[in-house]
Amino acid sequence: MNLTQKLAADKVEKGVADIITFFADLAPTLRGGFLTQVPEIAGTSNVYGEEQMKLDVWADKTILEKLVASKRVCAIFTEEQPEIVKVAGGAKYAVCIDPMDGSSNIKTNLAMGTIVAIFGGSDALAPGKEQKAALYLLFGPVTTMVATWGKGVNEFIFDGKQFLLRAEGIRLPEKPAVYVPGGRKEKWLPGFARFMAEIEKTDMKSRNNGCMVSDVNTLLKYGGIFTYPAQTDKPDGKLRVLCEANPMAFIIAQAGGYGSDGRKSLLEIKPTHSDQRTPIYLGNTELVKKVESYLKA
Repeated sequence: MNLTQKLAADKVEKGVADIITFFADLAPTLRGGFLTQVPEIAGTSNVYGEEQMKLDVWADKTILEKLVASKRVCAIFTEEQPEIVKVAGGAKYAVCIDPMDGSSNIKTNLAMGTIVAIFGGSDALAPGKEQKAALYLLFGPVTTMVATWGKGVNEFIFDGKQFLLRAEGIRLPEKPAVYVPGGRKEKWLPGFARFMAEIEKTDMKSRNNGCMVSDVNTLLKYGGIFTYPAQTDKPDGKLRVLCEANPMAFIIAQAGGYGSDGRKSLLEIKPTHSDQRTPIYLGNTELVKKVESYLKA
């Protein structure tokens, strides 16, 4: 079964299905860009002061231009843009996108990905629980898409022509095997440091691929926890609510897990601005609840 057939079988509303297939169709173009975008710093920063790779700039421009032209959405937020882009005459959907997560990995030929959250209506600042769908593209040894439209999590693999269903109804393994320690250890808050000290005593293995897409994909295969905590110099965290926390928390929840900001569900956050950041703890529910208890203590 291919992606189009699976969307039809699950009776996904046409507008949502159109956006998902848009990103599936764009995947070969994005992957092809790795051959043309040299692994260098662009010499520019985005509006948030973050240094950009040439690949970031190219991927953002490519996605934005093609998505605006498609008229499949009316509002677009991307990590590289200063504000939400409005699309005149676009369909009543809003999308939030990290165009190229892990772009610095191009230097070392490691995995990268694209993250997408899809909302009904025009409000890109809606809480994550209102997402219609979420997906990520993973550019590793093969290209895959992991997506949910509220009926479980499905994985598709690109065979050179189309995305074919590889696994459906994906659930996090009950026995967690990996943990992703984010941030700088010397800047961890005391509660999180105590949690990590306990995790390090278990037989779980540390993994950090420098790409959230790859790290979350590892969780779906092996179970565990992904963290990018609040730090002494970043009390509000580093990762964005709109294009990182929301879609990944939705996918993890649909796989039977839980995403938290350390106090409550990430999907309950009502963003007040497009660049809002948050601490992120994602994965098997018992592990995320445990880190919440350490942080609250």
